[in-house]
Amino acid sequence: MVAGLRYALSVHDGDRVAAPRVFDRCLPKVAASPRGLAHFADLVLRVDGGADGVAAQLADRLAEAAAAAPDDPVVGLALLRALLAAGREREFGRHVMRVRKAALGTAGTSLCFAEILTKASLPAVHRDLAEEAVARASALDAPPRLLAAARYLVIRSCVGDAAAAKAFCAEYCAKVEQGGSLNEDCWSFLTDLSTQGGYDGFALAIAERMLENRGAMDYLAFDTAAMAMFRAGRIDEALKLQTTSIEQGGKTDPEYVERLRRYTAAVADAGR
Repeated sequence: MVAGLRYALSVHDGDRVAAPRVFDRCLPKVAASPRGLAHFADLVLRVDGGADGVAAQLADRLAEAAAAAPDDPVVGLALLRALLAAGREREFGRHVMRVRKAALGTAGTSLCFAEILTKASLPAVHRDLAEEAVARASALDAPPRLLAAARYLVIRSCVGDAAAAKAFCAEYCAKVEQGGSLNEDCWSFLTDLSTQGGYDGFALAIAERMLENRGAMDYLAFDTAAMAMFRAGRIDEALKLQTTSIEQGGKTDPEYVERLRRYTAAVADAGR
């Protein structure tokens, strides 16, 4: 986990020079332990699954680890995530059925299984398995908040019902607002090590819900919404929202200013 955190921090800092060096330095250190490799890979792929060559390297290493620990759900799920990120869809499809039994053993691995399936190129193909995984997680008393996030992703991606997904999110948000903060909940999904990169789609839905009432948002909420948009690849919207955050009070926080710089650079790169 420490190795994965080092890589994650490099990515979050926007340092595309340091991140590959951290990856190359850490991979040999964790590769000897199937579980250690799996935890490292899972975090790396969630925070930066599209990095050139990273997913392919991890998939190859994890295939060896899975052969050595065929019944370990953590290793099996990390391999599933790596195959998907590497674009190896045929292998991904075969491995889905191999890992299914082990993945449904605990609430946490069931949620992880469902979340990964929602990101397949054809998520509807995996609808039955994803719904089974969510039902299993519920039966095993998964944390309600994470269960809701997984359910949303399955409805949105595997079922493909955008209207039902929006209604589900609205109901969830109404419950959160009864005793908490949508901004804090959304930020937690985006930044907690256990959820970031996995439930970004649900965080985006919460952010969009907040944006329906912009007059009630402060600069903290605009910063959160900007990050959700950026993670979703909606960089123009991220830049506009971060600019609003800066104008409303974020200009005194160097982290907010750094995010504005990063989003501005991303928009510029996209225009080249």
